Amino acid sequence: MLSLTDAVAMATAHSREYQRQKEQLYTVALDLTLARHQFARQWFGTVDAGYEHDAEAERVRSGGSLGFSRALADGATISASIALDWARFLTGAPDTSLASVLYGSGKILARLLK
Repeated sequence: MLSLTDAVAMATAHSREYQRQKEQLYTVALDLTLARHQFARQWFGTVDAGYEHDAEAERVRSGGSLGFSRALADGATISASIALDWARFLTGAPDTSLASVLYGSGKILARLLK
């Protein structure tokens, strides 16, 4: 003889319909998490460097950028980044400079309606 608690536990453990609904709920939660991620601010950063050597001179170049991108509810995307040019700064040239550029752009994303 089973208690009510044991019967309910056994029924839910072996019910295909219950398992299907549980998996469907999990899939919907994953879709919601993806949508939240897409509309959250996405930070990015890059660093690059290079070395060139030829018969006349040696050159070291480097650079990097830092910024963010964000999708808006109407389908637009806003992004901004700061790019740094460190080539002369790292080589120690007499005319050392550290230039930075702020870049912003907005573009409309094409959305497919289901």
